[in-house]
This record gives sequence, structure tokens and C-alpha cells, in this order.
Amino acid sequence: MTSRLPEQSGNEIGEITHSFNSVMEKLQDVIKDIASSEDAITDASVSLETCASATDSEISKLTEAVENMKAKMGAQETRVASTSGSARKISESISRLESLIEEQNVASSKASSASEAMARNNESVKDEIELLNDETAEMKAAISQTAEVADEVIGIKNSLMSAAGDTSVAVNGISEKIDGFKF
Repeated sequence: MTSRLPEQSGNEIGEITHSFNSVMEKLQDVIKDIASSEDAITDASVSLETCASATDSEISKLTEAVENMKAKMGAQETRVASTSGSARKISESISRLESLIEEQNVASSKASSASEAMARNNESVKDEIELLNDETAEMKAAISQTAEVADEVIGIKNSLMSAAGDTSVAVNGISEKIDGFKF
């Protein structure tokens, strides 16, 4: 592609020779440009592949963090359901306790048989209070567990926020590299 025809005559053959030499020179320039573009495209491809790999890695980390959060939220849901059940039992105990107190008030206004009924009610109240104390202890334990899960969820959220920031930086880097290539 570096050879040229000698341009000696000023006739039509000389013009064709000159045109041929011009075409060959332009063709040689195009081939050089293509070779240069091929190197730039190869470099861009390697860079893009590296960025894609980093992005894939960050996406995998995010997916794993989301799965962990989902599992912990399931555990928290179970604890909340348990706490709700304990609260319902406490509410039922309070209702029963109120009912027993009402019965005790009615019984105290009656004659001598009222003292026996009162003694029975006192024992029932005592049992209900003990049950209420047990259920309150269960509720406190469930609330403590819920607080621990909340702390874990906050930790996961912070990890996700950090991973999202890393992914954003990686995506911006890819975008800048892609913008830097002229095709």
C-alpha cells in the first residue's frame, strides 16, 4: 500500500495515475485509522469487562445482604407474632382479673357465704396475677429480642448503603470510561 505509480504525463492517463495515487494514499490513511481504533476498542473492551466484573461482584453482595435481611425480618416477624400473642394473653388475663374483682365486690356485700366466695376469688386473683407476671416476663423477653433484631437490621441497612455507594462509584466509573471513547 506504500507504492505509487509515477505521474509523468499531463494527459488523461496522468490524471488517472494521479487519482489512483490519491485513492491509495487515502486508503492507507483509513487503514492506519482502523488499526488505531482497533487498539482503542480493545483497551476499552478490557476496561469495560473489568468494570462489569466489579459491578457483578457488588450486585452479588447486595443480593446476599438483601437475602440476609429477608431472613432476619422473617425471624423478627415470628418474634412480633409471639409478642402479640403474649399481649393478647395479658389482655385476656386483665379481663378475667377485672371480672374476678367484680365478682369479689358483689360477694363482699352478701352475708356469711360471701366470705367463702371471696376467699375463692382471692385465690383466683392470685393465680391470675401470677399468670400475668409470667406473661409480662415473656413479653419483656420478646421485646428485648425485637430490639436485638432491630439493631441487626440497622447494621444490614448500613452495609447495604455502603455497598450501594460502592456500586454507584463503579457505575459512574464505567459511564465515564464509556463517555471517553469516541467511535
